[in-house]
Amino acid sequence: MRAAQRPGGAAELARRTHDHLVESCPTCAVEWASLAGLQASFVEELETEQLALGASEPPLLHLSADDVVLSSEEAATKRLLRLRRRALEDKCELLLRTLPEERIDKIQRARRRFHSLLLADMLIEECRRRVRNDPADALAVVELVPYVLAWTRKRSAPPHADVLLARSAAHCAKALRVAGDLPAAEQAFIALRRRLAQEPLADPRAEAEIASLEASLCIDQRRFPEAEELLARATLAARYTGDKETLARIHIQHANLSRASGRPVAVAALLERAATLLGPAADPYLFLCTVTSTAEQK
Repeated sequence: MRAAQRPGGAAELARRTHDHLVESCPTCAVEWASLAGLQASFVEELETEQLALGASEPPLLHLSADDVVLSSEEAATKRLLRLRRRALEDKCELLLRTLPEERIDKIQRARRRFHSLLLADMLIEECRRRVRNDPADALAVVELVPYVLAWTRKRSAPPHADVLLARSAAHCAKALRVAGDLPAAEQAFIALRRRLAQEPLADPRAEAEIASLEASLCIDQRRFPEAEELLARATLAARYTGDKETLARIHIQHANLSRASGRPVAVAALLERAATLLGPAADPYLFLCTVTSTAEQK
C-alpha cells in the first residue's frame, strides 16, 4: 500500500492491479470489484492521460465511475470481466495476425503482454476451431501455449498451468492425427501419458478431454479395445464434472467406435443421447455430427 500513499500513487496501484487482473489472475476480478475508490482514481487518471494525448474517446469508457454503478459489486464485476475478456481477445487476435514464424519471438520479447493463463486457454480453443479445416495452422497455434506459460515457475506456478500444458499437448497430438501423421500423434500421446504418470492432473474435466482425444487416435489406428477403455474413462470423468458438451463429444466418438468396429446397432442410440445433451450454445459442429451420422445410419 506504499504506492497509494505517494502522489498519484492510487492511480498507479490501480493500474498495476488492473494489469495483473487482465494478465493472469481470475480471483482478482472479485477483489478489484470491491475497490471502488481505486477504480474511480484509475478511470480518472486514464481519462486525463488520454485527453492529454488528444484522443477523442477515453479508454474504458464502458467502465463508469458513477457512484451508483460502483456501489453495485455485481455490476462492477460483470463490467470488469467483460473488459478482461475483451482485452484478452484483442491480444489473441493480435498474436494470431502476426506471421507464424514471428509469433514465438513476439511472445518472448513481451514482458507480460502475452503471458496469461486465459490467453493460453483461448489458443487451445482456437486450435479446436481450426483443426478440422487446417490442421497445420491449428498445430502452429497450439504450439504457442508453452511459450505463453513460460513465465510460470515450478514452485509458484498455479496448478491450472499444468492443466493447460497437458491440454495443449493433447491438442497438438490431435492436429497431427487430423493431418494424417498417426505415428507422430501416437508418440505425442505416449510422451504426454508419461508426464501425467509422474505428475497426475487434479482436473477431471481435462482428463476427460485428453482421454477422448487419445481415443480418436486409437479408433483411427483400429485399436478398438484401447479406444473403448479410454472412452469409458472419459465418460466417468465427464459425468463427474457434469460437463454435458464434453459428454456429448464422447458419445459421438463412441458412435464412431461402434460403427468402425462393426457394431452399427448401438450408433443411433449414442447419437440420440449426444443430441439431448447439447444446449443452444454448444458447438454447431457437434449438432452437425449427430444429424449427419444419424442420416448415414438410415
